[in-house]
This record gives sequence, structure tokens and C-alpha cells, in this order.
Amino acid sequence: MAEFFRIALMILIWIIATALTIAFLFLLFSMITEYKPEPEEFLQTKGNSADEKISDSILTLMTWNTGYACMGAETNFFYDGGTMTRPEKVLHEKYLRNIQNTIKSDSAADFILLQEIDKKARRSYFLNQTEVLIKTLPGHHAVFAVNYDVMFVPVPFSNPMGKVLSGLMSFSKYEPKTSKRVSFSKNYSWPLRLFNLKRCFILQRFQLNNGFELVILNTHNSAFDNGYLRISQISELRSIAITEYDKGNYVIIGGDWNINPPGFDPNQVSNGDLAVKKDIGSIPEDFMPVGWKWVFDPKIPTNRYVDTAYRKKQTPATIIDFFLVSPNIQLISSATSDLQFSDSDHNPLIIKIKMIN
Repeated sequence: MAEFFRIALMILIWIIATALTIAFLFLLFSMITEYKPEPEEFLQTKGNSADEKISDSILTLMTWNTGYACMGAETNFFYDGGTMTRPEKVLHEKYLRNIQNTIKSDSAADFILLQEIDKKARRSYFLNQTEVLIKTLPGHHAVFAVNYDVMFVPVPFSNPMGKVLSGLMSFSKYEPKTSKRVSFSKNYSWPLRLFNLKRCFILQRFQLNNGFELVILNTHNSAFDNGYLRISQISELRSIAITEYDKGNYVIIGGDWNINPPGFDPNQVSNGDLAVKKDIGSIPEDFMPVGWKWVFDPKIPTNRYVDTAYRKKQTPATIIDFFLVSPNIQLISSATSDLQFSDSDHNPLIIKIKMIN
């Protein structure tokens, strides 16, 4: 009997030692392959457009988190309390086709700011969505900025997310003077940062006839923190916005902020969705100086919860996708397309603005 327990103990020790060795080697591999972007990086422009400079003072902009064409109405997501890592391939293909059609139908927009575009990821069947979308919008310049580059995401353990290479894309009918990927300064602490997004925004400059610049930022702020990263990120965006406006430039920031805009009131939502506020609350009303405008459509949510599949009037929904525009820009209109989250867990927002001389 003593010999049996000795052998059993040795086997147990061997199993534990093997498991620890594998875990150590995987952690070492993740550290060696960790994505470490520079604070600022110039982006390569692809695609083409007939317009080189902005001559019209009236412009249309669209922002949409496409959910990497895998977060449509039928899906849920494990990070948010669901069980799914990805939908069936046939659903992914349907979502992507519909996203293409929606973007094409709104291709009259001068600027299209997209978030969660996969370039090479297991969760979206390794399809290069950047190439698909560039072909979808042949009349636009396009830039892509990586914000998620992990060789292997090990969760959930039963069906790991695996390889992820994803980011933001900005399309413009006008040729940008410069396009940069700008890293947010704060991040998750080690070891969480090894498997999470390295948040950033795209900053583009467009030359205007009056000698100033139109500065457009495409942002996708943190989601799975207790709010401290988001507060830091919006503070960095505020600093850049005010600095550029003080130079005389026109500033527009759009994207998925993962926080409610100032003035968001769930009671104003009128499309039948179950509107709620985010747990961390809204951006303070006095966050920006007088004259700056937070632009969103108060009647229609832009984001739904993904712990379950979408059900009208039952699934909580909120507004976290919006624009911030400088005082020298007049708002003409803003409207969220009520797609009922059919192809993404976000609805697109389209605004029309006028730059004031």
C-alpha cells in the first residue's frame, strides 16, 4: 500500500510539474511575442479618391463598430457573460455581406470611421476584412491601425479565441495630409496586458483652403476595465482636441467611446429598445469647454448588451458611439441607423456638419 501511494504521489507531482512547465513556457512565449507599438506611428494609405483637398464646408461622417462581422443579433459573447467565442461561419459571412451593403449604401459619407476590423483572427475565420472593405469602398482612401495583436488568446479554455490581429479603419473621400496611429498612454498591468487590446486612435489631418486643417480622430476606448482606463483615454483625447482647436484647426472625434455621452437620457430612447446607462456612468457635462458639442442621436441606441442573443424590448441597449466636434463646426443633423443590431452589436451613427469660417 505504501508503494502504491508513493507511485501515485510521484505521478501527481509529475502532472503538476508538467502543467506548470507548460504554463511557464506559454507565458514566456506570450511575453516574447507581445505587441509593443510605438507611441506614434505613421500609417500607410491604401485605396484611391478623386478628391485631394477639401473644398466643401459641409461634410458627412459615419462611425460604426462592426463587431468584426461576428456580433450580430443571433450571437452572445463570453467576455460579457455569454458562452460564444464566434458564430457559425455562415452567420459570419452573412454579417460581413450586410456590413458591406450598409457601408456601400452610406458611401456618400465623406469620412467613415470603423472599429473592430479583423485582419487575421480565428474568431472571424482568418478572413482579411481590411481587403474586403477597401474593395467595397473604391472611391475612398483607407488606413488601418492595429489595436489587438495577440498570437494566442487562451480564453475561454473550452474554446480559446486564439490568434487575433484586429484594429480600426478610417476611410475618406479626401487624401489625408498625414495619418497616424497614436497609442493611449495607460494599459492593463502585467500579465493581463499580454492578452488584451493595446488601445489607440487614428489621427488624420486634411488640408483646408483657408490654410487650417480638419483634424479627425477615430477612437475605440477600453471596455473591460472599471473605468479608470476610459477616464484616462478621454482625458488624452480632450487635451489633443483643445490643443488643435487653439491652433485654429477644426476637430472631430468619433468612434466607440465605451461610455455614455454627456446628456444621455435613456427616457429619450423611442425606438422600443430597453435603454439603460453604462455602469460607469456618463462623461461629465462640464468635461469640455463651452462651445464644444457632443453629437449623438438620443432616440436610438448604438450598442446592445451581448450576454444573450438580441431580443427587442428585452435586451438592454445604450449609447456609447458618438462624436465630439469643436466650436467652429456647426451640426446640421445626426441620425443612428436602426439596424436592430442585425449584423453587429452596434448601430452606425451618421452626422452632417458645416465648418464655419
